[in-house]
Amino acid sequence: MHAIAQAVETLAIAHERSPISPHITVSIGGFYGQASHVDCLDYFYKSADHALYAVKQSGRNHFQIHDHEQAMTQTLEK
Repeated sequence: MHAIAQAVETLAIAHERSPISPHITVSIGGFYGQASHVDCLDYFYKSADHALYAVKQSGRNHFQIHDHEQAMTQTLEK
């Protein structure tokens, strides 16, 4: 993941309208776990989406990978 962020940073693609950074950055949120049935696909998607928003709140140009335990903890805290 660091290699992806570094590669994009090296490109130095201008992002003139961004109040965060003058260049394009990469934020990645991911989720991993075992799917026990097809209904889990929605849960996996929502958990990865939650990780993406969490990383954007902690700062740009970062990544977070959550597992089932982290996703459950974050869901219960809300």
